[in-house]
Amino acid sequence: MSDAAQPNPTPTAAPAGARTATLFRDEALRHHLLRREFGDVLRLPPAWTRWAYPWIVVMVLGGASLLGLLRFPRYVQGAATLHVGPGDSAWLEARLPALRVQGLATGDRLDVTFAAFPRRSLHAVVVEIAPRPSLDPSAEHGPAQPVLALRARLELQASGADGALPLVDGLPAQVEWLAGRERGVFVLLPGLRP
Repeated sequence: MSDAAQPNPTPTAAPAGARTATLFRDEALRHHLLRREFGDVLRLPPAWTRWAYPWIVVMVLGGASLLGLLRFPRYVQGAATLHVGPGDSAWLEARLPALRVQGLATGDRLDVTFAAFPRRSLHAVVVEIAPRPSLDPSAEHGPAQPVLALRARLELQASGADGALPLVDGLPAQVEWLAGRERGVFVLLPGLRP
């Protein structure tokens, strides 16, 4: 085979000045050198920036003010166990995080959802609250957290589906209490809570 048919494995490097000179037309280089100005060629902002910047500022300020004014519900959740007594009486023994239940009182309503019946919910009324929080012995991850034990009477009218729920003693449940409403900024950025 001849040397002309084989590709050259090592290309020769051209001088740096020669490469950049071929990127631009001679007229453009002359114009740039005669002006003796450095910087951006385009000195005028596009037309959309005149109206976009004020709109962006208005949207950011409006969103921040809405986060400060709007209030969102804050729920506290905990685990519960169902106990069935004689007749139709049923009650729950629940544990809620003690640090979040300021304001919980007897007579407050709890929403109850059973793991076996996730689309049905019941309501319970708080009857008794433990005088002091205790440490949760069932903490799976990390140190034990203080919980507040309470007892609630179960209202047996199911919502969300037709028919009565088959209540079994010892059935695990999830309880939820509406602890209050808080500003949207604290929902979005919980570290800012006072």
